[in-house]
Amino acid sequence: VAPARLALYRTFSAQEVGIFSAYFNSTAQISLTLLFMVTSVLIPIASQHNGALDLARLRRLVGPAIAAVWLVFLAGGALALMAFGRHEYPLRLDWLALFAAAATAILLHGLLAAVMSARDFRGLCLAVAGSLGTGFLNLSLVTLAVPQGSVAAAAGALLVSYLLGLGFYSLVWPRSIEIDDLVAA
Repeated sequence: VAPARLALYRTFSAQEVGIFSAYFNSTAQISLTLLFMVTSVLIPIASQHNGALDLARLRRLVGPAIAAVWLVFLAGGALALMAFGRHEYPLRLDWLALFAAAATAILLHGLLAAVMSARDFRGLCLAVAGSLGTGFLNLSLVTLAVPQGSVAAAAGALLVSYLLGLGFYSLVWPRSIEIDDLVAA
């Protein structure tokens, strides 16, 4: 996540780095903090065979949950920027929508990695590969995009890298969770 700040510092002013940081901290940083708290509970639950079954049943709620989380990050980010940076940082809804979408993708990516890694050793390896790949992709996209467009480009690179990371997880995610697999794990 730090590559965006480094690329902005290299190419743009400290003011733009500050704007990026304000938007990032009011959305994506909150997502990372929530992720840490949720995975502290989620990993032990997903590691148990009955917990994994419950998580598999929750898949139908993913779409509405993603929309709700995005709205929470959008509203929370707007409130934070208005409360703490009203005069220093412009409130741009297009940027905020990008950062809220990136925060949502970060949260979903982390949750999937946690559940996958709790399942078995193969899941752990896939989760680590997905996280490393997403981080490398973020670094690459930021390096290419930021010199062209500043804060919005950094947010877009963050969003695209996590969406592609989610795409990887969707390709390697088990299509079904068999009770025999859960008992054996």
